[in-house]
Amino acid sequence: MKRVIVMIIICLFLIGCDNNVKNKQNISIDNDSNNKVSQVTIYLFHWNQCIHCQEEKEWLEQMDNKYDYLNVNYYEVTEFEDFVSQIRSKLGIEDDYVPLTVIGDQYFVGFSGSTKTKINKLIDSYKGKEYCDIINYIENNKDVDECHKINEQFN
Repeated sequence: MKRVIVMIIICLFLIGCDNNVKNKQNISIDNDSNNKVSQVTIYLFHWNQCIHCQEEKEWLEQMDNKYDYLNVNYYEVTEFEDFVSQIRSKLGIEDDYVPLTVIGDQYFVGFSGSTKTKINKLIDSYKGKEYCDIINYIENNKDVDECHKINEQFN
C-alpha cells in the first residue's frame, strides 16, 4: 500500500513539473517579496497595426523559443490603455510611441538593429542574476526608485 501511495505522489509531482515546462511563458521566478527575479522577463507593449511592433514581436518570439531563461509578456496597447498609461507615467515616458520594451528597470521605445543590440546586452547583464522587475513594482504600487537602486549594479 505504501508503494502505491509513493508511486501516486511521484506521478503527481512529475505531471506538475511537466506542465510547468510546457507553459514556460507562464513561469515567473519570484525569489523574495521584493519581486527580484532570476529569469529575464521582457515586457513588449505593442500595437497590432505597427510594422516595427510586429518585427520586434517576431524577433522576441524567436528569442523566447531559443532561450529558456526568457519570459516574454506581450501587451497590445489598445487593450491595456490604463496599464500602459500608468507605466509611462511611472517611468517618465512622455510620448505614446510603440513598441515599448521594458526589461528590469530599463525601457526602449522603437525597434531597430541598435535596439536589438541594447536588448541583448541587457538580457546578458540580467541573465542568471536577481534583479528588480519594475513592472512588478508598478503593479504593486511600490516605489520605483527603490527598484532603480536595486538594479544600479547592472546598468
